[in-house]
Amino acid sequence: MEIPVEINISNETGKSMEIHVFESVSQTFVKKIEIANGNMVSRIFMEKESDSPIGPKDFFEGDSISIVFGTNEKILTYQCQYFIASESCAIEGNILNISDSRWRLENNGSSLVRSFTFLPEDYQNATLCDGDCE
Repeated sequence: MEIPVEINISNETGKSMEIHVFESVSQTFVKKIEIANGNMVSRIFMEKESDSPIGPKDFFEGDSISIVFGTNEKILTYQCQYFIASESCAIEGNILNISDSRWRLENNGSSLVRSFTFLPEDYQNATLCDGDCE
């Protein structure tokens, strides 16, 4: 039996943000996701009971991200190579870690909703890059 799983990523930082997704081993750029402040991006997946849970690896399609806030003002970088034990996965607020306490899971009976919200603290804790966040 398949069940729909919706993944929602919200931006409540007070700044626009771009999420740059890449594969850490090959350094291959995967995609860029833009989220204006106060907005959310969503994707729906179908999960089989026998599969591993649908989560960030499915949404992002990469194991590393850089989050650029505003107009190249600040940057956060997270990595979590799936199926490899790593301290980088355990950093609090790491969106790539499905076990992070900021991931919320709701069961609506016929579907699941996984949600993660970027907060003002994420912007405040990001590294200043003064226009050169690449």
